[in-house]
Parts: sequence; structure tokens; C-alpha cells
Amino acid sequence: MSQSNNSTLLKVNEGINELCDKLKLTSFVRERCLEMSGKLEREGGAGLTGSTTNAVACSIVSVVHEEAHRRGRVPMHLPDKMIGKVFGLDGGDIARGKHIMNSRR
Repeated sequence: MSQSNNSTLLKVNEGINELCDKLKLTSFVRERCLEMSGKLEREGGAGLTGSTTNAVACSIVSVVHEEAHRRGRVPMHLPDKMIGKVFGLDGGDIARGKHIMNSRR
């Protein structure tokens, strides 16, 4: 992994950890988010800027939390609007990020 990829992964992971802390998400969700960020990084996520890494982190948290909710691992749905609020993003930004991530799977 190049220095740029490593730095991007660290920024995304920092964003994920901040979201999980502020939103009081379960350790299961945090672990799955960090796992997913590693997979996305291997697929090529170099060159992301600060605000973009935050949007990617929000999208990852949203996707993982939705899956956990569907499988009964978390009791309540967490709206994209609440996730994005942590970094000042709107729900539409997160929905676009989720669409891009889901198209890569």
C-alpha cells in the first residue's frame, strides 16, 4: 500500500471512529465499518481530500448500520441526516456516496 493510500485510509478510519463515538454506535458496527474501509482502500481510494474522506466515512457507517439493522444487530434505524450532521454533510451527499459504494461491490 502506498503512502498516499495509507494516509487516506487513516483519515477515513479517523472519521469512522469519530462517527461511532459521537453517535454511540456498537462495537460490532465500528468493526464492520473499519473492515469495509480496508476493502474499499484496496480497491483504490487514493487521493481523497479531507471533506471527501468524511463523506466516505459517513457512507460506510450508513451502509454498515443499515445492514446491521436489517439483520437485527442494532435496534433502531439511523437516518443519513443524523450521520452527516456530525461532519456538516446533508443526507443527499451520503446517499450519493452509498450509491457509489454499492455499485463497486
